[in-house]
Amino acid sequence: MSTQWPDDIELELHAMAQGGDAVGRWQGRAVFASGGLPTEHVHVRLHERQKAFARGRVTDVSNPAPERVPSFCALEQHCGGADWRWIEPTAQRRFKADILREQLQHLAGLDVAVAAPEVVADPQTTLAYRTSAELHVAGGQIGYFVPGTRRVVDIPACCLHHPLINAALAALRPLLGRDAGLRGVTLRCSPSTGQLLATLDGKGATHELAQRWRQAYPRLVGVTHAVSRRTLDGHDGIEQLVGDVRFHVSASSFFQVNYLAVQRMVARVRSLLAVTDSTRLLDLYCGVGLFALSLAADVAEVFGIEEWAPAIKDARRSATLNQIGNARFAIGSVEQVLASHPEQYDRVALDPPRRGCTPEVLNALVAHAPERIVYVSCHPGTLARDCKQLAGAGYRITSAEIIDMFPHTHHVESIVALERGKQV
Repeated sequence: MSTQWPDDIELELHAMAQGGDAVGRWQGRAVFASGGLPTEHVHVRLHERQKAFARGRVTDVSNPAPERVPSFCALEQHCGGADWRWIEPTAQRRFKADILREQLQHLAGLDVAVAAPEVVADPQTTLAYRTSAELHVAGGQIGYFVPGTRRVVDIPACCLHHPLINAALAALRPLLGRDAGLRGVTLRCSPSTGQLLATLDGKGATHELAQRWRQAYPRLVGVTHAVSRRTLDGHDGIEQLVGDVRFHVSASSFFQVNYLAVQRMVARVRSLLAVTDSTRLLDLYCGVGLFALSLAADVAEVFGIEEWAPAIKDARRSATLNQIGNARFAIGSVEQVLASHPEQYDRVALDPPRRGCTPEVLNALVAHAPERIVYVSCHPGTLARDCKQLAGAGYRITSAEIIDMFPHTHHVESIVALERGKQV
């Protein structure tokens, strides 16, 4: 067997891998091929070669898989914003469930049945879902980088953006010259109120531009500065509605991008936690209080921990806005706050950033001995790693599923429920 990789290889693909590429084997070594699907026989042009694996791009497919469909995007050759746009929507969900199952088995040694995802009855429901967008600006163009470059491809309107975002960008374009001094623009919209909030980055991020933009598009209620976080014009946040709860979300706070999927996610977390009116709920990495405030009416009390101070400010403001009196919030690292709070909680909602939890966080969590943990994750690999540590501490997975938070992309949002001493 040759130890050298050629420039081009031919092989059959057998699975989708974490990160969005299809994977096959060539002379016993793994090949990750972007643009391929399981069962396809493909030609791949390699661009990365390591001793045990290589990465490349599919250049030809001899037997297209049935899941391969025409792309809906006219900019598919230039924009990397929807890297799975050529895969049938129900198949996207199935592949994501397979990735979650494989990561739990491979990284954690846990053989877990991942719930079959829902069938997509109407593909149109997988479009226009993004209520936030972070775009680059260069030479009068507003859009995303061409994959693998720093070159901006102009996006007149993105079919994944909510129409409010596309309309706001259309109002901004005539206000920019070729050298507007902007590096980026971030937009967030609230479909329930019709409001938008923008953040501008660069020397061109001025009060004058913000004011002109808001005059051209009155639904834009505020514009902030990316670096200083000061308000350039208007308000510093917008309201998002999840169920019956109104959330104040400022420009620097995180909020889920899919306004339809977030409703389903909150409902699933509520169901999996199986809370009662005597439940004491702990919400770790609580952000603006999405789970804490959504479940407050169902529990005796809830305590949220988050290290990003502006998000906790939003959570407290939202608690007041909704007249919620049984929710408390603390600013600080999760492990430090947990260590200083000896109170016991029987249910935990856990939603860390992509990097997952540190061992110290999980140790502190286990010390509180909650009966049930529901872990929400946007990275199957770090989720699997953390589940391995929790399994070693006596917790067992009772449920695993995906929420299709990011249709037409490879990104996987997962929900795993764990209980002490139980296994399905």
